[in-house]
Amino acid sequence: MAKARKTTPSAGPQRDDGAVRSVLLAAWDRFEAGDMVEARSLAQAVLAGRVGPDELEGATRLARKLGGNQTLPVDESIESVAKVMIERTRPVGRSYLFAAVSMGVFTLLVALAASRYHAS
Repeated sequence: MAKARKTTPSAGPQRDDGAVRSVLLAAWDRFEAGDMVEARSLAQAVLAGRVGPDELEGATRLARKLGGNQTLPVDESIESVAKVMIERTRPVGRSYLFAAVSMGVFTLLVALAASRYHAS
């Protein structure tokens, strides 16, 4: 199994040749790899002002990729792309509801099992 590449917002992601590149592109790499927490963290770092020299070029490329969604319009600015990336990586509220209902059902089943076997 290959190890995941770790990027830090403070140091900035780097290319193989050692040159610093776009933090938004690093966030997109993490997004495509399924690491939503790191992608959101990198996008928030961009909004906080930690940008690389290729940031505008990266924002332009990502705006084209992210532009197909009508509910989250995106223009070719760094801030707009970072905000859309943050919105896309937020957890869905229904997942918390599902977890709460699942825990409730599990607790009910454990209580029923305990009452049945301790009563006899």
